[in-house]
Amino acid sequence: MTISNKTRRDNYDLALRVIMEKLGDGIYNSLIDPELIEFQHVMRTTWEDLERDGLLAKDAGGVGFHYYHLTSHGRIVGLEIQGKLGEPAFRRDLEKLLAAIRSYVDDRLPHSVLPDGIAARAGLSPIFVGNVLETKLLEREFPKDLVDVEWRGWNKAVTIPGGFGRKKPLRCQLHITTGTGPIRQVEAETDIGPAQVGWPDSISGRLLDFHKEDWVGLFERTTDGTVTVHHDVTVSFRVKRYKFTRLESDGTFELTKDRRNSDS
Repeated sequence: MTISNKTRRDNYDLALRVIMEKLGDGIYNSLIDPELIEFQHVMRTTWEDLERDGLLAKDAGGVGFHYYHLTSHGRIVGLEIQGKLGEPAFRRDLEKLLAAIRSYVDDRLPHSVLPDGIAARAGLSPIFVGNVLETKLLEREFPKDLVDVEWRGWNKAVTIPGGFGRKKPLRCQLHITTGTGPIRQVEAETDIGPAQVGWPDSISGRLLDFHKEDWVGLFERTTDGTVTVHHDVTVSFRVKRYKFTRLESDGTFELTKDRRNSDS
């Protein structure tokens, strides 16, 4: 008998729901026995479909049978089908975990800590923490936070890199000149990068290797340590002109688009 596409889709979702309910709050990739009575309504072809789609992986069993376990992708799809990812309480737990990991970072050096320690600081269960980190759920839910924690496995230390959760500056080339002077090329760490589309209205960042003596005729340092930029200094980025609105003695700066640009 031919099985309709709708029946297959419904059974697919049913299998994932039953698997997620069976695993509950336990370790997400625990072994799943397809012969258990809970799975009596899951069709054989559904197990094959889930494995084909990368949601399940097969584990060796005894003679004539085998087990499965959820993959990281399978758990995330299961959470989506359950509606967990949209629940405020689940989101708050993820935010607690993110905050706990951030709290270990106080310098630029990596930090190693056991999952139990992170869980205690976040007020969450160690299994919840392990499930989230191993499936890289933080990376998915907080893509702008640069979550790149190194997970090595259960009961092993987690490595939290220096600068975790901080926006990483991107480097680009700026061209600085006066109205009549030569063009000087300088590298800067900025909040833009090669993937930036178009021309931003403002740019902030830091000039690298910024020394006043290298910029005679462009900048002047006042007695209070601030830097004054000559009015005719222009900064070019991708053929568009910008002006300094702020420049500190450490090279930290802010630029705004020059009104002389044709599209300003």
